[in-house]
Amino acid sequence: MKPSTNPDSRLLPGLLGLSWLALITILYFVSHKPFGPEQAFGFTRGLYQIMVASGLMALAGGLGLRVSRIVSWRVGSEGVSSRLETAVLQAAIGLGVLSLGVLLVGVTLGFSIWLSWIAFGLLLLWLWKDSLNWGCGILELVEIWGLSGRLGRFLFTLSALILLSGIPVALSPPLGFDALVYHLALPQTYLLTGQFYYTPWNIFWGMPQLAEMLYTWTMSLAGAESAAILGWLVALLALLGVVGYTNRRLGARPAAVALASLLAGLTLAQSTAWAYVDYWALFFAAAFLIHFDYALQESTAKSYFWSGVFAGLAFSSKYTSGILVLCALLALLWGTAGNWTLRERFRRAGIFLLGTVLPALPWLIKNLLSTGNPFYPLLFPSGEMNSTRLNFYQGGQAWGDWTDLFVLPFRATYVGWNHSPGYGASIGPLLLGLGLIALWAAYKGVNIRHGIRTAAFVAIPGLLIWAVLGRISYYLLQTRLYLALFPAFAVLAGGGFAFLARQNIPGLRLGRVAGGLVAFVLGLSLLESGLHVIQLEALPYLAGFTDRQAYLENNLGWYARAVDTVNGLPDSASVLLLFEPRNLYCLPDCYPDEILDRWLADMDRLGDSQAVLASWKERGYSHVLYYKVGAEFLRYQDQRFSNLDWTSLDILLDRLPMVEDFGEAYILYELTP
Repeated sequence: MKPSTNPDSRLLPGLLGLSWLALITILYFVSHKPFGPEQAFGFTRGLYQIMVASGLMALAGGLGLRVSRIVSWRVGSEGVSSRLETAVLQAAIGLGVLSLGVLLVGVTLGFSIWLSWIAFGLLLLWLWKDSLNWGCGILELVEIWGLSGRLGRFLFTLSALILLSGIPVALSPPLGFDALVYHLALPQTYLLTGQFYYTPWNIFWGMPQLAEMLYTWTMSLAGAESAAILGWLVALLALLGVVGYTNRRLGARPAAVALASLLAGLTLAQSTAWAYVDYWALFFAAAFLIHFDYALQESTAKSYFWSGVFAGLAFSSKYTSGILVLCALLALLWGTAGNWTLRERFRRAGIFLLGTVLPALPWLIKNLLSTGNPFYPLLFPSGEMNSTRLNFYQGGQAWGDWTDLFVLPFRATYVGWNHSPGYGASIGPLLLGLGLIALWAAYKGVNIRHGIRTAAFVAIPGLLIWAVLGRISYYLLQTRLYLALFPAFAVLAGGGFAFLARQNIPGLRLGRVAGGLVAFVLGLSLLESGLHVIQLEALPYLAGFTDRQAYLENNLGWYARAVDTVNGLPDSASVLLLFEPRNLYCLPDCYPDEILDRWLADMDRLGDSQAVLASWKERGYSHVLYYKVGAEFLRYQDQRFSNLDWTSLDILLDRLPMVEDFGEAYILYELTP
């Protein structure tokens, strides 16, 4: 018989034993510290930056949910999408509204840390329940995971590891070229001056700044790294939107393949951490694809209007995302017309265009008021873009040859390399390899046709427009300009896998072979992404073993050393960067050569090197930081610079007093009074 015990008699010995264990543990770690104060600070800082960015994203989701209720836009109840897709649509609306709110504050009240925190806190108090409800919609991913089978779960795991590899890079000082030129440099400028204003010294101010407004808010709360984390979260939601849509249209395993087809490319795998706007365009494009698919089914005025809104939000992130508008109009006027009358076709297209214009209008108006050109710095001379600068920026002999009109998908895949001339991006083999299979299968009438129909309406005309624009300008060939097409490409890749998975030959299941190839390619992408993190030394920086300056010098070379010296100049110094467009780390007293045409434009305008020098002094510049290696590369490798008066530049610089030479890569000169 088991003896009875009195629980009360065991309470005191138990507490004493637990207290003794805790005391010994504390005393041990007092003398055996697992990490130092640097590591503790780095961990706390990173966690804080993640929490701020996540809080802002949650606010966007909650606000989008609230807006959808106010305007009676309940996409889930109307059958447009799964809960995951609905969450993506709501986040898109919320981010768009918040961005316009930041713009309005910037031009009226101005930016300040206390105002940022007050707005953040009040919105959290107002929207916390909506934000929680919004987040629950994302949990549908768990169901998709369960339905995707062993292959799907394996691909989801590899994809998650690739995405996680971007977090250490995002939490480290920004390195991305365009982020240092304007995506983060402009927000930093606004915060330093306390207002949103026209910056004539950086023509990229004229680009739509939906993402930059939210980067500004996030940077005011937790720094540039938190803005990069916000960009990472947008990338995550963009990819989840593709997964949700493909799952609904084709199934869970094709959804995993669609995700893999995007992350198999090195550019898309690594750019989640760059604090660029490319993934913002892809995110809004995914939202557009989801809702446009619904609009084509329901064919209501409201559905066309909201599809236009999402296309307009994509345009508000990147001008070239306007390609979605052209694709949608082609679909409405021709591709899906059916028995519609001509008047009905134009009516639907007009409703769609109205939705497109509304979110884009504020960015066009700010350009019009500041420069007289709503599409500044493009199309025609305005503001700081005279005809010489405009021809230089938009011109240049198109890269490649006429065959790009017909084989662009192949060349973009096999000739495109990350940060290289021409296409400038590595997009992996799966989009092309599986996407063309899907189009062929749909042409043959295979039953995946319905699942990829809307994606094909975007992808096919989008490729044709890209090919034509790429023959007009060197600049317009770049793959990253057209990431708004990539959700459609990914759906086609999922469709190609769905077709192969249904094909069997005696003794061989083609779906397993195709799945193995997809997993192999995605595994290589994971390996490259992991090696990239190691190469950057992001983890040692986050762990406190490398300081900020050492991290920057390791990755940016002599540029980081030169900028550090520039920051040490007297407060009265004003530095002109020559052949160097990156100025984030030396703001507010350095002015970029943002499209590398400073010398060309000044010589064309003034006609004489001494007049150029006098002009620099009149503008208040006290120093010139000359990127010698970059200038020499352009001099001999880029035909746009072949006609520059290099001799006059060399003579002018030789006569200036040299302050410091940074490894013969950068030279700092003083402009004597």
